[in-house]
Amino acid sequence: MDKRIAKYELMLILMPDMGESKTAEELQEVREQITSVGGEILEEDLWGVRKLAYQIKKQENGYYVVLNLTLGTDEVHELEKSLILNPQVIRHLAMRVSDSYTLKKLADYEAEWEKDDIESKKKEDEEQERKDGLKKTVKKVKEVEEVKEAVKVKEEEVVEKKEEEKPKKEVKEEKEEEVSEEEKPKKEVKKKKEEEPDSRSKLDEFDEKLRSLINDPDITL
Repeated sequence: MDKRIAKYELMLILMPDMGESKTAEELQEVREQITSVGGEILEEDLWGVRKLAYQIKKQENGYYVVLNLTLGTDEVHELEKSLILNPQVIRHLAMRVSDSYTLKKLADYEAEWEKDDIESKKKEDEEQERKDGLKKTVKKVKEVEEVKEAVKVKEEEVVEKKEEEKPKKEVKEEKEEEVSEEEKPKKEVKKKKEEEPDSRSKLDEFDEKLRSLINDPDITL
């Protein structure tokens, strides 16, 4: 390849409202400008009307075209001058590339964008999952702390209740002791009564002996 010939990627943004026929005519003029000075168009990719990153010449949309071409280093400057003066061209960019460069088409960009969107969405989901997990952990810790606090309060209430009931229990025990002391003489009297022989039973026994003596034939009165 001649040293004065280089490989370029040329992006054009045309007015979006020219219509299909007028847009095709404008593109054909650009092609003829390139070939008329010895250039060669290797590949082209028509992106169609797309939204601009920011407003240019009061336009929010533009018709995108990308050309892969070879052109002399001097001729490319003349081409750029004519594009600047063309009222139908909103913006252009000519970038020199290596001889091994192949045109990167819209489909390739879209595949990359889709991949980036998927990865971005995945990262967002992972981040959201991490945040949700953190929230659940914080909530769980809070619930455990609340349970611990409730148990602590309950234990304190039980201790307080025991302390309040303790004097009543002691008084009850003292009363039980007093009652026991009062009932002690009664129990002793009852015991004595149980130990004393029944006088009536003794009298009956004496009568029985007397009868046996009277009825005994060997005894003379």
